[in-house]
Amino acid sequence: MKNLLILLPVIGLLLGCGGDKGTEKSAGDDKNGGSSAGAQGSGEKPPDLKSYLTGKRIVFVQPAKGLVRRQNYGCLANMRTLQAAIIQWGITKADDAKVTLDDLAPYLKDGTKSLKCPAGGKYILTTVGEDPKCSHGHSLDYERGDKLPPAKGPPPRAFWQFNKDGTLQMGMFDENGDAKDNSLPVKVTYKMTGPMEVTLEVDGKKEISKLIFTKPNPAKGDALTLRRPDGREELSKAPILEITPASPLKEKKK
Repeated sequence: MKNLLILLPVIGLLLGCGGDKGTEKSAGDDKNGGSSAGAQGSGEKPPDLKSYLTGKRIVFVQPAKGLVRRQNYGCLANMRTLQAAIIQWGITKADDAKVTLDDLAPYLKDGTKSLKCPAGGKYILTTVGEDPKCSHGHSLDYERGDKLPPAKGPPPRAFWQFNKDGTLQMGMFDENGDAKDNSLPVKVTYKMTGPMEVTLEVDGKKEISKLIFTKPNPAKGDALTLRRPDGREELSKAPILEITPASPLKEKKK
């Protein structure tokens, strides 16, 4: 859940490997995914939002503040793993006994090499009685509302996939550009509740948020907003990077 909104914050609320990278094109579409001037000139009525979104994947930029929180939570998870390993290793040792990453490797399923701060920090271990620290500034003493260290790296690309069966999948792209599923463990469905508004629900019953687009047929360069039922915006006019056909996603690792 900590990886959800961002997407929780985006992914925490709704919050992917398809890997479609090309923008959808059709005879009446321009290369940005919107209606071409020729189609408009023909007098054809553009599709409504439901017809337009169904069967598509909307790729957007996650805001910097979401990246800051995601990197913080990822680092905290690593430090808690190290903390648990220190407790196991130090059962028969004094609190002032010095501990190293090599000491903890046998107590970790994948060793210590897989535990990397998402922001590039290094983990600092001292003694059994001291908690691990991160050189980037992430801290196990973190409490909601505390100021967080800045994020490092480019803003992640995230997506919402509007499947033809009315369900919604969401996720992010990894460093290789592959779409990774990061959907909620519950079934999320979508329905159109306005010319530029989509309501997301759990099992078609409980509303969890609304997606608001700037155009009825959103295209690359347009924006979207994610608004919670209490009116708070988790995303505010996030830029749309591309719109591609929906495709099967690999299940996320458990």
